[in-house]
Amino acid sequence: MSLCLSLSEPTLEGCKKLLGDLGSCIVEVRVDLISNEGKGEVDEAGVREIFKTAANAGTPAIVTVRDLKEAGFTDRRLELVKLGIESGASMVDIEIEAPESYRKAIVDYVRQINRKVEIIVSYHNYELTPELEELKRLVDTCFDYEADIAKLATATKSVQDSSRLLSLYADTRKIVALGMGKQGTITRVAATKLGSPFTFVAASKETLTAPGQLTLDDMKSIMETIDSSENIGA
Repeated sequence: MSLCLSLSEPTLEGCKKLLGDLGSCIVEVRVDLISNEGKGEVDEAGVREIFKTAANAGTPAIVTVRDLKEAGFTDRRLELVKLGIESGASMVDIEIEAPESYRKAIVDYVRQINRKVEIIVSYHNYELTPELEELKRLVDTCFDYEADIAKLATATKSVQDSSRLLSLYADTRKIVALGMGKQGTITRVAATKLGSPFTFVAASKETLTAPGQLTLDDMKSIMETIDSSENIGA
């Protein structure tokens, strides 16, 4: 299980500095947050450089492109996804609600790349956590859409919401199930022990990309505490 740092620094210099401090983490490059076509200042050449820098350092990178200044699943958004893959990304995130033509264009592009690129199909619900049967249906849909990894992130407002998300790890397929909000923080910690391929962290409290997300340092501290208690015994 790995920690995945969401990279959202708005400048090329800031992104490269964080990449140099990552260690063994995965990095999710939020192109929509760093690019000058989204909320950041990094131009296309800089975006390419970030992915190449990660690849050269042996750091697995996820290319994620949410809405840009021009919202929607536009041709330019697709081009930036392909740019990330071409420049060395080892994973790509596609939203479950993306049009079939957009999703298939990315899947087809990945299949023609002469190296392994994993597809993450992600579902986000910022209002609530669906009932368990609906969560399971969503997981199945992610894999029907040719996902290697299904990612579900939902608003958690109770212990029961978090419990439903964590129960998804009974499925042996690759799943990342995360709660957003204070009640969901436990899902991000528990994921490290329940089979999730990775869980998301931020570089600092100022760069959180989801409510309930922990910083890299906080998560490392929690994991060290858990690991040390496991060595003590009952």
